[in-house]
Amino acid sequence: MQSQIITTLANKNEELHNFIETLSHSLAGLQVNTTQVVSDLEEEFDTMFSILDEMKESMTNTIKQEQARKSHELQNQLTQSTNALESAEELLEFANNALDIRDEEEFAKAARQIKDRVTMAPAFRLTMKPKATDNMTHLMVDFSQERQILQNLKFLPVPRAPEIDVQDCLVVDNTVTVSWKMPVEDSKIDHYILEFRKSNHEGLPRVKDEHSWEVVDSIKTTEYSLTGLNFDSKFMNFRVRACNKAAAGEYSDPVTLETRAFNFSFDSTSSHLNLKVDDRSVEWDPQGGKGLESKIKGKENKGRLVGSCCCRSGTPSPKRVSATRSPAVRGGRDRFTGESYTVLGDTSIDYGQHYWEVKALKDGKSYSIGVAFKNLGKFDQLGKTNTSWCIHINNWLQNSFAAKHNNKAKTLEVIVPDRIGIYCDMDGGQLSFYNAENKQLLHTFKTKFSQPVVPAFMVWCGGLTLSTGLQVPSAVKSLQKTENGVGGSNSSINNLPCALMPRINKTVVLGLLIAASSIFLLFQLYYYRQYLSKHLVKKFLGLVHKFNLPVFLVDTASLNLLSQDVFLLKESKLNQPHCSFLCTHREFTTFALLGNLWKYDARLLDAAEERGLELLEIRGKDPRLVSMDDLSGKEIPLHFLFRLSNRVVHLVILYERSGNYLWHGPLRLKPGMDRKFAPFRKLDFGRYAGSYDRPQLLLTTLDGLDVRIPRNFSQFLSEHSQARFLEYVFPRFSLCWTELMELRVRVPCQTLDYVKANYGSDWNVPVKAWDWKSSPPNVQENGVWPVREWDEVIQVY
Repeated sequence: MQSQIITTLANKNEELHNFIETLSHSLAGLQVNTTQVVSDLEEEFDTMFSILDEMKESMTNTIKQEQARKSHELQNQLTQSTNALESAEELLEFANNALDIRDEEEFAKAARQIKDRVTMAPAFRLTMKPKATDNMTHLMVDFSQERQILQNLKFLPVPRAPEIDVQDCLVVDNTVTVSWKMPVEDSKIDHYILEFRKSNHEGLPRVKDEHSWEVVDSIKTTEYSLTGLNFDSKFMNFRVRACNKAAAGEYSDPVTLETRAFNFSFDSTSSHLNLKVDDRSVEWDPQGGKGLESKIKGKENKGRLVGSCCCRSGTPSPKRVSATRSPAVRGGRDRFTGESYTVLGDTSIDYGQHYWEVKALKDGKSYSIGVAFKNLGKFDQLGKTNTSWCIHINNWLQNSFAAKHNNKAKTLEVIVPDRIGIYCDMDGGQLSFYNAENKQLLHTFKTKFSQPVVPAFMVWCGGLTLSTGLQVPSAVKSLQKTENGVGGSNSSINNLPCALMPRINKTVVLGLLIAASSIFLLFQLYYYRQYLSKHLVKKFLGLVHKFNLPVFLVDTASLNLLSQDVFLLKESKLNQPHCSFLCTHREFTTFALLGNLWKYDARLLDAAEERGLELLEIRGKDPRLVSMDDLSGKEIPLHFLFRLSNRVVHLVILYERSGNYLWHGPLRLKPGMDRKFAPFRKLDFGRYAGSYDRPQLLLTTLDGLDVRIPRNFSQFLSEHSQARFLEYVFPRFSLCWTELMELRVRVPCQTLDYVKANYGSDWNVPVKAWDWKSSPPNVQENGVWPVREWDEVIQVY
């Protein structure tokens, strides 16, 4: 009790220290960021002031230049006018003086001079209109709009912080899928930035952490998957921010996801001296621990290099290789010696389920992979004691692949894979080996581990590389119970007492195990299919929301599961523990798209690929133009199929036709299309064209997802069974006039042939049940009249 209190207090103290560091870091960051934004603001205003000063100077110069130009023009005119005035006054005085001349000859001479001077006088050659005015209004300004703009200056619109939905985040197969949403829908968001880092601390991210944030930019969707991760830390921190064209918003509240995996390295202190060991690799070293002598003495050693790996004829077997070594080499390691070319992992397995992978170097002669107790003897070889379990690969002299334990071996009739996965369930007492590429089971040991085990490896003339930090693959996790006792357990290997075997009916036991395993496998596959179905529908609905596609659920299996009383209002949200309605026994779910409310967008394909969906688009001729050969060149989308793994969402496009009804075209695959893309023969829609009344739609919640459905889905299901277009075929006939109820009407002249075509040769025998869709012998699927017959088929009266 006291220790629990101390542990709780210690954890709380550590949490408070982390919170204090976070607050201190935030205060320091606030100061730095405030200084930065103030500096940026001042810089922006200084830039604006600089531009205004430049504009002011430029416009002032323009005014001064205009003033100088006009002043120059007016000054020139003033000077010229002044000179002309002086000349005119002088000429006037000369003319007045000439009036006093009495001599006619002198007067005539003076008159001619006055005339010539008047002709050339500047006063008569000057224009009396000023070349410039004193008006400067053309250079006036009005900055009222600019002042209004300046007065409306605001800070950049910043997106709000997204919210990471931890429940929708997924950590599986060393892949982390992070999902988030905006608290308020923002159509101006351009992309998202996701940041993550590894951590060994649970809870809120620490300011002083040994790992730095890594960034994934330009994410267009609200979900992102980090694949191929190595989980060498217990946790990972995630945060995301939204960005518009102007700025990035606040980070979301960080979340911490657990990423536990089994991490270990080769323990160099426990290895044989002939092994060269690094953290993630081990390699045979024939010179390790052996001081090569310059001279080889003795007849028995003649012509041999001790411990070397050469050709088959000169290569010593594992049993014949000398164990002699110099104690001075490699620090005197002596954990394993002799023929036990073994190295252990540096981390023991005490409990839980763990997984790691090993890859052998090419041309390796012999190696073993498995687990062993810590007290494995220094001379013990893997699989030859009751404290070690392994699979052994031998490529020397003759090839063999076997499972070994307690000096007993079982040959494995499978191909040796390039990479081997090891699964150890300490609590369940199970050790399994898999082909790491396709998760094919190689062998399973079933036992009770009486003490902790460590990964163990044996290498001779070759090498191994190690991959750790791996989660138990989902395929292994879902199938490992099926493998118990069936895939590779061997009674002789696991020391099952032979005395008990006669008491057990092996066939019955094996049958029970197979039945139980099959039931469990079917159970796992059922829930795995449910998960895939809901995950696909969720991705599809996210795509629908992004492109504003007016879709609604038309899947017949799903609609048949609905109760009219349950789904009347959207407020009746049901948080189903399982996928009950959208996950049916079938491999597909069907939605419909109202074609007249949708505009085709080619970016749909790229967006589907970003979400990991495969898309198949089926096009066909417009039904209104299908018979017009000269107008039927353009095809329209009729069906979309979205696939994730082996699950499919079928999107049927319903086009509005005359008469206010909806029509969908047939699904016809063109040459080159993948005919295994979907179970086409099982689809609800597409075998033939169909028509429906326009349904009223209701927004409801199915399996936790907002989905639109037909309000009267019972009527829609009834229409689905009768949606097929039909036509009635009659023999060629002509028309004759007759009288019906005092009305003159036309009827087929070949009346009996017409009646027999529609009602059969026994038309005169009464029937009690008649279905106009199936009973007439001349009914068939609607077709198209050939163009060459139009003149006869279409007649105007």
